[in-house]
Amino acid sequence: MSLLDKTKEQKLDEHGFQYKDWLNSDSENIIISPSGLRNFISNRGLWYNNTILKEKSFTGNESSTLGSLLHMYADNYYSGDLNKDNTLADWKVKQIASEYPNAIKEFERIYPFFKEVYLDNSTKPDYCEKYLEYDLTPNIKLAGSMDFIIQENGKWIIGDYKSSSKTFKDLEAYFLQLSVYSLLVELAMGIKIDLIRVVGIITTKETKIIIVEDKPNVDYVKQLLNDVVYSIQLVKDNPELTSLIFPYNYYDMFNTGLDKKRLGSKEPMFKELDKTTVIRNKLKQSVFGWLII
Repeated sequence: MSLLDKTKEQKLDEHGFQYKDWLNSDSENIIISPSGLRNFISNRGLWYNNTILKEKSFTGNESSTLGSLLHMYADNYYSGDLNKDNTLADWKVKQIASEYPNAIKEFERIYPFFKEVYLDNSTKPDYCEKYLEYDLTPNIKLAGSMDFIIQENGKWIIGDYKSSSKTFKDLEAYFLQLSVYSLLVELAMGIKIDLIRVVGIITTKETKIIIVEDKPNVDYVKQLLNDVVYSIQLVKDNPELTSLIFPYNYYDMFNTGLDKKRLGSKEPMFKELDKTTVIRNKLKQSVFGWLII
């Protein structure tokens, strides 16, 4: 452990630890994940296996490990738990990247840029890594942790960090997940979200930050969740309909562009940030002041 480290080494919480006891107490209990709902639309068979049968089709890779490291860095930055030299505790890095240690080198390249361009110039969120849950039915729960919730200029904004080695041309594909989180916040906290924000961390050779914002489409999410619950109950009562209700490659709206039409209320607000942009504008309060209407 580093001499500069504020925290002693401990076992980091695994994803979904908050509801594991509830999930394991009864095999019929189901967790609806906002991030997984995209598959309900694009590939219902895969969604059924992951959510209902609880089979893991994806356990991680170097890219997702890099994303986890950047998430932890942002959380520790705002909570004041970074080392004195603004590095993430070595034991946290090693734990998160235990299965994909090659991600550490890329993380060490990216996080200084992430800090200088985004974190150092953004308002501290009101909530970081906020876990919420809401019972849709006695055995079906909508639950998840959102990266940050922040109030800016009187508007509540919910956001997510997304890292990619490719340029973000369709960041709005993540609007579904954030629209679901917006409804969850409203149901569990009584806060109505005004804007959803995707913070894209582009990990190409020339690292950039891309911000995309729009209004959440909560009405669409309510309709979608009704379809989800109805489909689950229909198959439970009629198992022979499983392959009909949950086929593979059901409908991929995220490849057809219909996500923009159905989820975005208008053309999303888009801004690309790099060091030159930050220096030129001499940002004082919020990196996103010009994005908010």
